[in-house]
Amino acid sequence: ELFYDSGLAGKCFNAADKLLGNVRGRLAYVTLIGGTAFAGPAGSSMGACALLGTLMVPDMMRRGYNKYLSIGPIMGIGGLAVIIPPSALTVLLATLGRTDVGDLLIAGVVPGLILALMYGVLIWAWTHVDPSAAPPYVIERVPVREKLKLIVLDVIPMVGIIVFSVIIMIVGWATPTEAAALGAVSVIVLALCYRSLTWQGLLKSLEGTLRVTVMAFLIIFGSATFAQVLAFTGASSGLMNWALTFDVTPLGMLFIMIGVILFLGCFMDQLSMMLLTAPIFFPLAKTLGFDLTWFGLIMLLALEVGYTTPPFGL
Repeated sequence: ELFYDSGLAGKCFNAADKLLGNVRGRLAYVTLIGGTAFAGPAGSSMGACALLGTLMVPDMMRRGYNKYLSIGPIMGIGGLAVIIPPSALTVLLATLGRTDVGDLLIAGVVPGLILALMYGVLIWAWTHVDPSAAPPYVIERVPVREKLKLIVLDVIPMVGIIVFSVIIMIVGWATPTEAAALGAVSVIVLALCYRSLTWQGLLKSLEGTLRVTVMAFLIIFGSATFAQVLAFTGASSGLMNWALTFDVTPLGMLFIMIGVILFLGCFMDQLSMMLLTAPIFFPLAKTLGFDLTWFGLIMLLALEVGYTTPPFGL
C-alpha cells in the first residue's frame, strides 16, 4: 500500500518507460517490467490488474496498440501477484492448507520470474508477427547519464527493498512476519528520503492495509470453521475415501483437482475458491503423498489461470 500511495511505484514505472527507449511494443514491456516488480507487494491479482490498467491502458490505446497487446499482458502479469512474494494470497493459502508459509512464499520466486520471461518472449513474438499490434512512434531520446541516474535513483532502491524482503526469508534471517515489517519500514524510510510521504498517503495506506488484513482474518476464521465442521461430521474422511476409490493415479487426481479450480475460476474469485477447496484438497494431497509446498504452488498457478479463463474470467 505504501509503495503505491507514496508514489514510489509510479517513479519505477516512469523510469522503465524512459530506459526502454524506442523498442517496438515498449509500453507492453513497461507493463511487464513494472508489473513483475510490483506484483508481489500488490498481493492481489484484481488490485494489480486495476493498477496496471489505470496506468497503462489509456496510453496504449492512444498510441494505437490493439486490445490483445494492451489488455492481454496486464491480465497475465496481474496473475503474478499471487505467485511472486511477498504475496498476501500465498500467506493465506499456506494458512488454510496448514503448510509452511515461508517455504511457499520462497517457492514462488523462480516460477514467477520464468512466467514473466515467457510473457516477454510472447510480446516480442507478437510484435514481430503482427507489427500493427504496436505501431512505432517517435519518443524523446534519453541521454546515457540520465538513464544511469534513473537506474540508481528510481529503480534500484524500489526493487532492492523487494529483493531484500525475499532474501532475508530465504537465508533464514527473518520469518515472513518480520520480513514484512522490515519491508514496510524500509518503504517508509525511502519515501521520507524522496519526500513523497504525506499524512494523507500514510492514512490511505493504513486504511487499505487494515481492510485487507481484517478480510483475511475473517476468511481464515470462516475457513477454519468450515474445515472443523467437515472433520467433525466425517465429511473430510468420507470425501477422501470416495476420491481414493477412483481408479486414477495420484497425477491423474492432481489433474482432476486442477480442473475443478479452473472451472470454479470462471465464476468465482480466488478467495472464495481457496475457502472451498483448500480444506479438502490439502488433506487429499497429503494422503496422496504430495509435497504440500509443491502442491500449494501448483494450486496458486491454477487459481491464476482460472481467474483469466474465458468466458467469465474475473
